[in-house]
Parts: sequence; C-alpha cells; structure tokens
Amino acid sequence: MEEGKEQHRQGAAANGFEMAATRMGDLSLEEENGASTAAKGDTEDSLEEQKHDFFFDDAPDGLKCSVGFCLMTEAVVAMDGFSYQKSALDEHIAQCVAKRQPLTSPMTGEAMGGMYLPHQSVRIFVKEYIDQRKKVWNLHFTQRRATSEKGK
Repeated sequence: MEEGKEQHRQGAAANGFEMAATRMGDLSLEEENGASTAAKGDTEDSLEEQKHDFFFDDAPDGLKCSVGFCLMTEAVVAMDGFSYQKSALDEHIAQCVAKRQPLTSPMTGEAMGGMYLPHQSVRIFVKEYIDQRKKVWNLHFTQRRATSEKGK
C-alpha cells in the first residue's frame, strides 16, 4: 500500500500537481484572517503529504487518472473510450511520437487515434469532490488548532 501511495505522489508531482488538485483552487491551510490552521508540530512536508493522502486516497477511482496518478482536474476522453488527465495523455502521445511508434491506448495497448475531447462530467465531479474535501480539510484543522489552544 505504501508503494502505491508513493507512486501516486510521484505521478502527481511529475504532472505538475504538487497536491493532485492544485488546478481546482487554492488548498492552503490559511483561514480568511491569515492565521494558520495547522496544528503545532506539523511540518510543511508532513502537511502536504497528509493533504495529498486526504484528497487522493479516498477519491473514487472514476475521478483518478490511472496513467498520471492524480485527480483528473482536466479530464479528457480519448478515442479508446477511457478518461485521462490531459497532461498525462499528452505525455503518452508525445512519448509514442518521440519513439516513432504507433499511438496506442495507455489502458489496453491497442492502436487508437490521437484526438480527445474534454470530459466535462468528470471535470464537474472532480471539482465538486475537491470543494467538498476542502471544507472537511479546513474544518479538521480548525478543530485541531482549537483543541491544541484549549490545552494550553
């Protein structure tokens, strides 16, 4: 399981997604007044790791790109009928072209065309999922901070 988590993190980073959901808005831990909601003792790296796990690990499989290992914030549907994160599919296509190989489906390995369309319903579901998780995340850290301040 840990190997899978690390692969998701590496895939997300490789596709320019530090947290797998950065294109859907700021996922910072700052409250509106600018005070940090992070509990004392949490390092920035551990918070980023926790955030990634919180957003990615519990996400429904239909919202995750099996090639780019990230949430499909820019979902596209390829000619093989599967959905991908646009950047991951672009990278796959570029690799096929660079190797002078026929374009194949990342999922099936069978030949496919290089055209794709935005997958609007997946994009909407991903945005709704992220918005919902952001609320829970911020509530969680607000409560942690309140609890830690109460104990002082």
